[in-house]
Amino acid sequence: FDLVVAGDDVTRPKPYPDPYLQACTSLGVEPADTVAIEDSPNGLRSAVAAGSVVLGVPAMVSLEGAGAHAVWPTLHGVTASDLSELHRAHRKIGAA
Repeated sequence: FDLVVAGDDVTRPKPYPDPYLQACTSLGVEPADTVAIEDSPNGLRSAVAAGSVVLGVPAMVSLEGAGAHAVWPTLHGVTASDLSELHRAHRKIGAA
């Protein structure tokens, strides 16, 4: 990874948007131009609050109803093109 933002790198950790906002600022990108992949409800809430398109991939707990734009059962076989399409599709829906 080019950058890692841990919970103690920010004043307010997840579920607040601060970790995602700090990462985007450090990378010079807008949150709306990103896809966040999360495996926890608090992570989903954080990324959604930051303005990212959010993909939930459950590990130990259900993510249904936690606010993800999409929930996929696994990342096995998922490509960068798949993530790009998810982002494009969500942004198109959000702009309508």
